[in-house]
Amino acid sequence: MREATVASSLRLIRDSWLHRVDYRVDGETLPRMSKWRLVATPLFQIFVHRFYGPDWSQDPHDHPADFVSIGLAGSYVEAVYDESGGVVDQKTWRAPWFRRFPARHIHRTVGVGPKGALTVCFVGPIRQSWSFYIGSEQIQSRDYVKSFRSKRADKGALKPVATTHHDSVTK
Repeated sequence: MREATVASSLRLIRDSWLHRVDYRVDGETLPRMSKWRLVATPLFQIFVHRFYGPDWSQDPHDHPADFVSIGLAGSYVEAVYDESGGVVDQKTWRAPWFRRFPARHIHRTVGVGPKGALTVCFVGPIRQSWSFYIGSEQIQSRDYVKSFRSKRADKGALKPVATTHHDSVTK
């Protein structure tokens, strides 16, 4: 029992130092994704992402910066969109992978494999605001979350990912 308490305490310290953030749909107990920040400088950042389920929003998004994603374990399914809101591609990515994303890449994780997915991301300098898209309408992320978080949430059932421990330290 003492070993479990020590392990839990060490996870809490790790998650605090690495600024863990969990992404959930309102009311869910399990996160859709957890993100740990390993390095942050004005020129670049390095994150580890653990995907447990599809994106919390049913709408696609872009990112504030160009980044490289390296798949370490597991798999996920990505839908890619054009600026008018149409799906132009859907692909399953299985580790290992090496991918480059421009900031304007509009996409959504629509599913994950049975063991989730684990990635490390190298992120460049900020180029733009983070946005979501409803059809062809581009909405800044803060406005989207304020106005649409519960209304546009992906309410799909989220199942625990095998061999994954879900500590909760949400920022």
